[in-house]
Amino acid sequence: MIAAMVEKQIVATEAATGESADFMRDIFRVSPTAFWKFGMFMPLAKHRRAASSEARAVAALVGTLSEDCGPCVQTVVNLAQQDGVDGSVLRAVLNDKPEDLGPELAEVYDFAQAVVTAAPDAAARSDKLKQSMGEEAVVDLSLAIATTRVFPTVKRGLGYGVSCSLVQVEV
Repeated sequence: MIAAMVEKQIVATEAATGESADFMRDIFRVSPTAFWKFGMFMPLAKHRRAASSEARAVAALVGTLSEDCGPCVQTVVNLAQQDGVDGSVLRAVLNDKPEDLGPELAEVYDFAQAVVTAAPDAAARSDKLKQSMGEEAVVDLSLAIATTRVFPTVKRGLGYGVSCSLVQVEV
C-alpha cells in the first residue's frame, strides 16, 4: 500500500517536471527512511515568496547549470515555464547572455553566478539585491540556488549522471 502511494507520487513528480524520477524510486527501494527525509526537502526546494517567478527561475537555472547541463536543467526550465516564465528569459540564461535580460534579472544572474563560483563580490552583490528587491527576495533566490544544486548531485551520486552531449535542453 505504501509502495503504491509512493509510486503514485513519483509518477506525479515526473508529470510535473517532464523528466524521469527513477532516482527517487531507487532511494525508496534502498532506504525508505532516506526517501521520506528527501521528501521533506521538497517544500524548501519549491519555496518562493518575495522574488518574482522570473528572478527565481534565473537563480535556479544558474544554480542548476553549475552542477548539471542535462535533465535537471530541463526540469528547471519545464517548471519555470509552468510558472509563466517567458522563454526568452530562460534562453538568455542558457546561452550565458545576461545582457539579454532586463537590468533587474541581469543583477540576479550576476548574483547567482557569484554565489555558485564563490566570487569575492558575492556579499556585495547580495547587499545590492537586498536594496533593490528586499531581503526576503534574496532569501528566496539564495534558497533557489542552493536547493537546485542538490538534485544533480544526488542523481550523480546514485549513478544517474547523463553526458551533457546527449541532452538537448528545450525551451
